[in-house]
Amino acid sequence: MRRSVLVLGLCTALLSGCASSARSTASGSASGSTSASGSTAPSTSTSTLIMALTPSPTPSPTPTKPKYGFGLPTGPTAPGPELLVYGPLQQGDCDAAQTSLGLPDQGGNWSSLPDPAKVLLFQAGVDACKGDLATASSLLALDETLFGATTKENLQQADSACPLYQALTSVLNQVAPATVQCPLGPEPQWQLDANGNPLDPRTHSGAYAHPASSSPTASPTPSTSPSPSGSPGGHPPIVVRPSLIRVAPRPSETS
Repeated sequence: MRRSVLVLGLCTALLSGCASSARSTASGSASGSTSASGSTAPSTSTSTLIMALTPSPTPSPTPTKPKYGFGLPTGPTAPGPELLVYGPLQQGDCDAAQTSLGLPDQGGNWSSLPDPAKVLLFQAGVDACKGDLATASSLLALDETLFGATTKENLQQADSACPLYQALTSVLNQVAPATVQCPLGPEPQWQLDANGNPLDPRTHSGAYAHPASSSPTASPTPSTSPSPSGSPGGHPPIVVRPSLIRVAPRPSETS
């Protein structure tokens, strides 16, 4: 209905403009408003109505720029595998950080880190450094699921894991790093393969999710003491962390 009224108004205005032009032509005024072809410019009211009926272009939405990016403060100063990965990350050298950490199941410093949770944490940091926030988020979620994303026993020892965790949480959730509390707790134990080598949690998450179905765990560096008689494979005794192993109840003895 409203559109019909507008169209009708346009036609009326056009007719009014034409009548005015005809009167102007007939009067033979010296103003020269009539062109050589005998046509006249549309009246002001007609132009205004045409502009009102012409839809204005819709502006494209401006993308919101993230407030918090990925960046690390000065980290550990003591030499060690954590510093070898944290240093390049802090400098923004993502490829050097990946080389130092090592690719999954390949050489690098990942197996020398204090615990398997740090492998997932540092790999998430490398991916965030490269701009792959989706993978970084998945790795941090896996770290939280398997290990509670623990950064260490206390804040005095968490000189690299805590700021890295804060930086990741900041860029993924767009919150200030200072507002992020680092999860604390005991360091999880490594799961070992049949040869006593640490399993990479990036590719063997199932072994850490269900440790009772995999080989028992211990320190990543096996003891060099002789194995007891009858020990399969000649491996030293393995100290098992009770919280990681489910022990089935022994059947009751019958008389």
